[in-house]
This record gives sequence, structure tokens and C-alpha cells, in this order.
Amino acid sequence: MSTTLVTGLVIGLIAVFCLYLLFKAAGFLLRLGLVAFVLAAAWWYLAPALGLPPIPL
Repeated sequence: MSTTLVTGLVIGLIAVFCLYLLFKAAGFLLRLGLVAFVLAAAWWYLAPALGLPPIPL
């Protein structure tokens, strides 16, 4: 194997690994946003019934 081929394979593996991490991070951020949205919606819906202050806007 030539060094050019090995270098290309290493760069390709690093690129695939970085894409994998990017998708994992994006999925985590989307899940975090969804949880925040659900918690805010639950607070908005339940706060008046429980006598709690509304979400400050």
C-alpha cells in the first residue's frame, strides 16, 4: 500500500466518524429542544390550575 492510499483511508475514516458525531449531537439537541418544549407546554397548561405563575415572556 502506498502512503497516499493509507492517508486517504485515514482521512475518510475520520470524516465518517465526524459525521457520525455530528448526527449524534444534532439528535441530542433536537431531543433536548423537544423536552424543553413539552415541559413549557405542560407548565403553560397546568400552572393556572395549580396556582403557579405563568411563564414570563
